[in-house]
Amino acid sequence: MIIEYLNFPNDKDLESRGYNGRGYYFWDEADGQYCHGPYLTHDQALIAFDKYAENLMNDKIKTTQDRIDEIMDNFNFNKVEQTMKALNWQWSSIDGVPEEHELRKLARRLLKDISTKNVSQSDFRYTLATGGFKAIKYYDGGLELEFVVTSWSSPLE
Repeated sequence: MIIEYLNFPNDKDLESRGYNGRGYYFWDEADGQYCHGPYLTHDQALIAFDKYAENLMNDKIKTTQDRIDEIMDNFNFNKVEQTMKALNWQWSSIDGVPEEHELRKLARRLLKDISTKNVSQSDFRYTLATGGFKAIKYYDGGLELEFVVTSWSSPLE
């Protein structure tokens, strides 16, 4: 974060980019084109920056919720239910094969749980799995939901 004391002359071009007179300003490092201010004191600029940062985090949370909702709206839970019935795949937490509403509940919980995990660039992704579902969060924040009936892997050794 950059907070600087600046004294700009009244200039229409500078004004259009957020600069408008003497005071403390801060910049959004992501776009760098628009500054916020002026604020009379450094403390006022810090308070304004904290509010700005909180709003950015709330937007990110909403974006995550939007991604979860998109997955929940488009994932074929009916196909999963039919597959589990055909295989007589039962969950120990319920008496019998889960119904679609139970599948949805578990899938949403996995997606919410995994969305809070931090994924480093070297890890690339983070995975949670249970009941046949596999939720994945990628380094870029992308989310994925799979239903796995079978899989196989072979280490590089």
